[in-house]
Amino acid sequence: MTRQQTYQAILGEVAHCGDRSPLFWFLVEQHDELVEHAAGKRMRWDTLCKHFAEHGLTDRRGAQATPETARKTWQRARQFVAQVRARKQAADALKKPGQTYPSNRSPDWRPEVVPQTPGVAQRQAMAQHPVVASPMQLPVPASGPVPGSPPTALAPQDDGPDLSRFDEVGRARVKAMRESILGQLSAISQKIYGS
Repeated sequence: MTRQQTYQAILGEVAHCGDRSPLFWFLVEQHDELVEHAAGKRMRWDTLCKHFAEHGLTDRRGAQATPETARKTWQRARQFVAQVRARKQAADALKKPGQTYPSNRSPDWRPEVVPQTPGVAQRQAMAQHPVVASPMQLPVPASGPVPGSPPTALAPQDDGPDLSRFDEVGRARVKAMRESILGQLSAISQKIYGS
């Protein structure tokens, strides 16, 4: 026996503790294939027990498995596989970001870098060039509309708010926003009053 085979045999012995039968460990190791081949049908345990005996798959005492012991061993093997998978799934869930306590994270851990969306860049640009208009800076029509009569087109009476404190980009944005608002108000007026 080579060193690698000896090592594998030792690991196999540790994994397959002596309190379970060779039949049990065979059913655990072949669980997925057995479920797939059975396809939901009942297994013929009397026939299977003959094959188990031919291959040295015995119960814990070394006796040939009966159909009843083989069926119960299969139930225990299925429960064992389900428990192992549930433990593995719970352990994997703890490995997801946000699922571990900060004290358990590596000191080198850093959060994922999320690429910026266009909205973020626009908000940052607006933060650099804030557009603040007080009610006193907004244009006021010379005379207000007469109640019940259709409003006249909203034409600015002057050049709008004082834009001297903005740079060229800021001034252009404020003018564009002002004209857009006036255009929207005019469109609403036409929709409501038809003129």
